[in-house]
Parts: sequence; C-alpha cells; structure tokens
Amino acid sequence: MNIKIPLFDENQDLILQNSEKEKDAHTELLPRLLIVDDEWISINVLANLFKYDYDIFFAKNGYDALEIAQRSQPDLILLDIVMPEITGYEVCKQLKLDPCTSGIPIIFISAVEGNGESEVYGLELGAIDYIHKPFNLDVVKKRVGNHIKIKRSYDVEKESWKSCTEQFIIDKEKAEIQLENSTKQNDLLYLQVKHMQKLDSIGQMTAGIAHDFNNILSCMLGYNELNLLISEDIDTDIVSESKIEFEQNVKKIDEAGQRAVALIRKMMSYCRQHDVNENIEVKPTTEVIDEVLIMLQPALTKKIKLQVAFECNEIIQIDSMDLHQILTNLAVNARDAMKEYGGTITISLKIAKDVKAFCISCAEAIEGEFIELSVADSGTGIPPEIISQIFAPFFTTKVNGEGTGLGLFAVSEIVHRSKGHVLIDSKLDELNHGTIFRLLFR
Repeated sequence: MNIKIPLFDENQDLILQNSEKEKDAHTELLPRLLIVDDEWISINVLANLFKYDYDIFFAKNGYDALEIAQRSQPDLILLDIVMPEITGYEVCKQLKLDPCTSGIPIIFISAVEGNGESEVYGLELGAIDYIHKPFNLDVVKKRVGNHIKIKRSYDVEKESWKSCTEQFIIDKEKAEIQLENSTKQNDLLYLQVKHMQKLDSIGQMTAGIAHDFNNILSCMLGYNELNLLISEDIDTDIVSESKIEFEQNVKKIDEAGQRAVALIRKMMSYCRQHDVNENIEVKPTTEVIDEVLIMLQPALTKKIKLQVAFECNEIIQIDSMDLHQILTNLAVNARDAMKEYGGTITISLKIAKDVKAFCISCAEAIEGEFIELSVADSGTGIPPEIISQIFAPFFTTKVNGEGTGLGLFAVSEIVHRSKGHVLIDSKLDELNHGTIFRLLFR
C-alpha cells in the first residue's frame, strides 16, 4: 500500500487546522467529507483515498468531530465507533439531535464485531451504512460516492421545492394585490356588497334588542320587588321614611326606563339606510361606571360582590349610552360565570402603557398607550377554543332561553365603532381562575 504524507500535521490541533485550510475555487465545489478516527494511520489512508475528489476534514475524537461538523457542515461523515472520551455511537446520537447536523449522512466504519448487532444498533441510531475494518478501499470509495450522489440529489430537490414554495408565496401575494385593486376599481359593486352587509347587520342588531332589554328590565323589576317588600312592612308611624326609599326606587326605575327609550332611539337610527350624523353624549367614564354599579346591584346575589378600581380620571370618547350597554353586558356575563360559587366583579379604569398585542375580535395588531377599561371576574374562566368564537353573532354557551349570543357581539361592534379594541385574559387553573375583558381606547 502506498501511504502518502498526511494532509494535516498529526501533532497540531486538528480544529485549528480544519478552520485554517486554504480554499480555492476548485475546493469550494467539492463535496465535503469529515473523517473521524482515533488512529492516525486510518485517517491517513482514507485521506489519500478521497483527497482528489473531496474537501477533507479530520477529527481524532468525538468532541472535535461535533465541533467540526457544526462549523464545516460536511456532506458525509465517516465515523469510527471505538474512540476515547465518547464513542462514535454517542457522537451519532448528538449529531442527529442537533437540527444543524441532523441531515448529514453518517457511515460507521469500525472493527467492532458482534454478529450483526453493532450494525443494527448503528443503523437504528440513524446511520445510512456500516463498513467493517479491515476494509476494501475500492468498496469504501464506491459506497461513499453513492451516498454523496444521493445527498446531492436530495439537496437539489430540496432547493427546488424551496424555490417553488417561494414562487408560490410571491404569486399568492400578487393575486391578493390584484384582487384588492380590482375591488377598489369596482366602486359600485363594493357599495352594493356593503349595503347587503349592513342589511344583515340590521337583522342581527334588531334581534339583540331583546337581549339588552332583558338586562334593563331585570333592573326595573328588581327595584319594583324592593318596593313590594317595603309596602308589606310599612308601619303607619314610619310612612315618611318609607316614602324617601320609595322615591329613590322610583327614580332608579325611571332612569332605567329612559335608557330603554334611548336604546330604541339608537337602534332606529342604526336601521336607517343612510348615514346619520348623530350627536353623542359623552359623560365622565367614572360616572357611567357608578351608574352601572347602582343599576346592577339588585340583580346580584349575596355571594357576588361589585367593586371598582380607578387609577385615572380619563374620559373615554364614547356615547354614554353605548358605554352603559357595554359595561352592563360584560358585568351580567361576569355574574353568570360566578352564579354557582360567587366571587367578585371588578370594573377598572387606568392608563395602559407599552401595549403590544392583537385584538381578539378583529385580529388587528395594536401597540402604544391606551385608556383601558376592564371588567374582571373570579369565575371558572373561558377555554381558548371558546374565546376564538366568543364575538360571533348568536354564539352562546348558555342553555336555550338563557342567552341569545348577541351580548358580546354588540360589545365588539360598539367598541370598534368607537375606534377601540378588545383583549381577553382568562385562566382555568383550579387555584387561579377568572376572566378579564380589557377594552382599549385612544
């Protein structure tokens, strides 16, 4: 056998030598081959066998092999099994676990005997072939060449598929742009579609009147029930004190009735087929929250508490009737979520800074500083698959007769009409559960 001088110096650091190899145009085009063996004579023989057709890299132990494989990304690795520190089997395992090296073909080349057991184990670890020592040089060269051809063919197909995928994305984006431009050019068709959508919304919002009236009427009936209880306990000596309480309850019933009238007026305005420049009434947000708390109190059981947390006095630029409707819907839903075990409903107002999220209703990316109005409960929480549908019209998890599925749809419509967005934080843990609806306004 004619053994030539090795390409690298046996007495120098192989890692350094591999990294400092001089490259030329010819070498750059050659397939890269990493030879891993703790015997220098084996490296020398294999290097002389492949050096004219391959860009050769060397390693004399497993740790160097892992580092060189990461750096050089060879097209194939000839890997000895019995080596100091870590075996070739362990090197193979680590290479296959690393996404950067998992696709590199490995051929075990070893003197280990075992009636085929070592070959089976090596192939199970992910090797593509197994060669016994002493080996036939022509056989080794042919096997390596065949596997290199397969690897190069796979790489070409992979690159072709990547190119096709990128072209598909480009074509898809072009088609979307063309569709958008086409839509803008057909103004008449666009207006007709918008008109049909508005007619559909009219039907949905009209059905929602019943849902909102249930909340208002529940309040009115609650105060009437209090009046009935008072009338049964009236003593002629304390008529004057009862009269004051009667007058307060009558006032609350009247306020609820006025809200019902205002709601009808807004619905009639919404149902007109032309845009109406409606004058909105903006009231201090904390004042509207206080009104909602007073209205809701009679509809709550003793197990449910209402509280507020005002960290600012900012006024949200939204019609007070709309704000009242939003808070009532969210608070009633919070009450229903806690009707079995009770809990606390908290309405908060604060400045939210450095917000970076996606609106749960319209999916628009939002970031920056907002006025945050939130309604939180300590109920059982909402599963993620329910949250994704929660603002769809007529979607409800309540039994028939207990909900129309329009309350949160109305909340979303009103919030977005006021240039706002919605976020939901919900937890289902046994010891940490509840839901927060966060409404963000500029």
